[in-house]
Parts: sequence; C-alpha cells; structure tokens
Amino acid sequence: MKNALILHGTGGSSKENWFPWLKDELEKRQWKVWLPDLPKAEEPNVERYNKFLLKNDYWQFNMDSVLIGHSSGAVAIFGLLQELPDEVQVDTCYLVGAFKDDLGWESLKSLFDTPFDFAKIKTKAKNFVFLHSDNDPYCPLDHARYLTKELDGRLMVKKGQKHFSVGTMGKSYEQFPVLLQLISSRQEKKELEDRLSDKISKLKSGKARKAFAYDLTLPERYKQRDQQRILRQIERIEILTPEVFKLIKELKSRFTNIWDQNELTASYILLGRAYSNLQTTLDLAKKGRCIEMVEVARSAHEALDLIFLFLDGNSQKHLNKWFEGEIIDPSIARTAFEQSVTQLPANSSLPAYELKNKVYKIYSLYTHSSYGALFDYIDVFREDFDFDNNSGFHYANSYFDAIVNNLFINIILALKNVYGFLKDQDNFTKTNELLKLAGHIELSPGEIAKILKDNGIFK
Repeated sequence: MKNALILHGTGGSSKENWFPWLKDELEKRQWKVWLPDLPKAEEPNVERYNKFLLKNDYWQFNMDSVLIGHSSGAVAIFGLLQELPDEVQVDTCYLVGAFKDDLGWESLKSLFDTPFDFAKIKTKAKNFVFLHSDNDPYCPLDHARYLTKELDGRLMVKKGQKHFSVGTMGKSYEQFPVLLQLISSRQEKKELEDRLSDKISKLKSGKARKAFAYDLTLPERYKQRDQQRILRQIERIEILTPEVFKLIKELKSRFTNIWDQNELTASYILLGRAYSNLQTTLDLAKKGRCIEMVEVARSAHEALDLIFLFLDGNSQKHLNKWFEGEIIDPSIARTAFEQSVTQLPANSSLPAYELKNKVYKIYSLYTHSSYGALFDYIDVFREDFDFDNNSGFHYANSYFDAIVNNLFINIILALKNVYGFLKDQDNFTKTNELLKLAGHIELSPGEIAKILKDNGIFK
C-alpha cells in the first residue's frame, strides 16, 4: 500500500502549515499517512527522532514509502535513511526548505551531532526531490544545491515562496498543491512501472496461458465483463448529452453567418468538433478501441483549450491567426485554460487542471506509442499482440473516467465559459448543474435521469 511519512520542522507540530491538508489529500487518494508530532521538536535531534520513528508498531518503511520533510524535518529524513536496515529502501523523499548545517542556530546543533554519510543515504531512496525558494530567509539556496548534488537529486526552485510556511507566507501555505502534484505525478509513473513489471512477470510465469489452455472461454468472459462495465458508464453520459447538445445548438441562434470570424463562431465550431469527437469516443469505447479512443479524445481537448484562449480577452492575435488557418501552439491554449477558469497565486492549483495534466500524460503514452502503453496490448492468454481486442476492452474500461468522462466534463466547462462570456445567467446556471451531475460518477443513470426530471431548469 502506498504510504507517506510527513515530518514537521523545528518547534512545529502536525497541525500547522500545509501538513494536515496534505495528509487529507493523500488519504483521499487511498494513501496510508503518518503525520506525527516529533518529540521535543524545539531542539531537533536525529538520535531522538530515529528512536521515535523506527521503534513503533504503526509504521514500516518499504518501496511504497514516500518521505516528506519540511525544514529540520527534511534534515531529519537524512538521519532516518542513514539508520534504515540494509535491506530497506524507500521510493522518494520530498525535502522542502532543507539545509546542510546548523545555520548558526543553537537549537539546531544536535541535529548534526552525527555526520551524515551521503553516499549511504543516497542508496536508501530511489529519488530525492528538493523544493527551495529563491528568497528563503532562513535556509540559503546554496544549501539545497549542495544537497542535491550530494544525493544526485532533483532541485525545483520556486520564486518568492520564502520558507513555504504560514509563518513566512501567510494562509496560502495552509495548502501546498505544487507538492501534491509532484507526489501524484511520481506515483503515476511508479504505478506504470509496476504495472509493466507485473505484466511481464505474469507473462513469464505462463499462468494466464495455462489457464487459457484449461478454459478456452476465459478471455471472452473477461472481455464481456469489461464490456458491460463500459456500457454502464456510457449510459450515464448519454442521459446528459442531449442537454449539452441543446446548449451548444442554442449558441447558433446568436449569430447569423457560420463564416463570421469572431469569438462566438470560433467557440461554436470548436464545441461542435469536441462534441462530435465525444460521440466517436463513446462508439470506440463500446468496441474496446482504447488506443483510438485516446487519440480522438486528445484532439477534442485541444479544441476546447482554444475556446479558453479565444475568450480570455487578450488573444485577438491568436484568434486572427487561427481564422487565417494557422496552427496555435497547444501549450499556449492549455495555459489559457488554467488562467481562464481561475486566477490563483503561486502556491495554488486548479483540480480540473491537475486532472487535465494527468489526462495529457495518458495521451502522451498512447499517441507517442510508448512501450508502457503498447505493452497494455499484449494478450496474456495467447502471449501475442492483442489482435482479438481482449485487452482493448480492459483498458477502455480502466481509462473511461480519465479519458471519456473527463472529456465530457471539459466540454461542459468550455460551454459554461462561453455562456459566462455572453453574460447569459440562465444557461450559465444550467451548465453549472450539468457539471455537478457529470462529476458525480457514483450516481446511477436512473438517479441522473430523476434529477434532470425533477430539476425545473431542464425542460
């Protein structure tokens, strides 16, 4: 089970800064999290901390472990790694505002009583990620650079974030989305690596091939199971698509000529493209064509990003170029998506944008024919490429929410943005209600149908 240990800094506690928020966010993602109050934290001491952390019945360190430390909590992680048993290694350490000596503070001297053996420490984790601000008032950036070099780590320097704490930056650091994104991104990569390793192991064992030889109906039964699950998910979306289609078509009544070159006609054409692609992804999902489903959904997302770009009030030149037939850099449009939905400070992130980043990673795996993605298309029963499309149904089901449902949500989000641009409060409210329904994947098709029927705004 993926697990995380979070260590606070000098004189701190488990209840301050972004620590409780990060614990909650990771637990929502099915992590096991330990956020202890370190003993006598006003005078950090590695030996005291190690005795507390290593001699407990609650926690075990392993390759599913992530260690997160802030300030002296980051330094304490070095001492903890140094004392782990020889056979134990953790996955990744995230070290926020770390330092390499006592900084001239009497209270920090005992933290360095035992010299750190960085050569040994380096072997105890697969990855070291340092987060440091260019204006940390306590811990010089050179300390992070030194530690990064010693541990062959990765250094991320953030501008103007001081010590990543409430004490130095105010209430904005009651959360830390940037760190959460880093952890989530690494976990996704690890899960892909583990999935690939697991599949190769299963192929080498020959268990699936032997099971197939014993029961020739096995692949077809798995396929039918995945197909039924896909159809249930499609049914949820297809109850809502008529309402979305009405709202898209309603835009057509607001202009005379489809060839007019303005924000509204551009948005209408792009929404039409995205909606058409949604219909295609649903058809592909029904057939278990996961690779093709991903490719079609990606082009729809790029169309939707352009809507946010063209409606941001500062992109007339991009709109003009688009009408002239030029291709707009997708990264420019993706940035506009984030900025158009919300304006946030440096230590902030948009959940929809986080999800979009995750989706684009899946897109990249498939559209660039990565080994990890294409290895999904190895039939473990026949030990061959999946020409019978058994795995296709499996992965179409696995990725349905991330790809198809997410595309549907982004179509509604773009539509909401258009009606906001038009200052149409009634239709803006309708899109908002549709967003809620599309986002609640736990609702059954029958429950969604009842809500639509009972809701007076949908007639």
